[in-house]
Amino acid sequence: SSGINAEYGLQYLQSVAQPSFPHTIAGVISNDRLYGQSKKYLQQVDSLVDNVLTQISSLVDAIGHVAQEESRKEELQALAAQVLSGFDISHPGPYSLLSKIVSLCIQGDRSF
Repeated sequence: SSGINAEYGLQYLQSVAQPSFPHTIAGVISNDRLYGQSKKYLQQVDSLVDNVLTQISSLVDAIGHVAQEESRKEELQALAAQVLSGFDISHPGPYSLLSKIVSLCIQGDRSF
């Protein structure tokens, strides 16, 4: 759907940020072996994640009241679940975005 549909991009960033993949294929050297052990690579991915989260947060701010519509609430909840499942919310970027999403969902007597 159009609207807040960032969870796929976040899933991709989460996957490339893994220092090791949970599954391997014999004889295949995957990106976790090639890059996942590189501190420089992981720092660059972290920087990209922070940038993307900041942009998503700005978009959530910009759409404000429109995001509170019932039809958008499900999208916001999916985005919140993605942030919760894949990011350390003790860091400012994920925490800020999650706070904004939850705030929008519960405004107007709506549950989250």
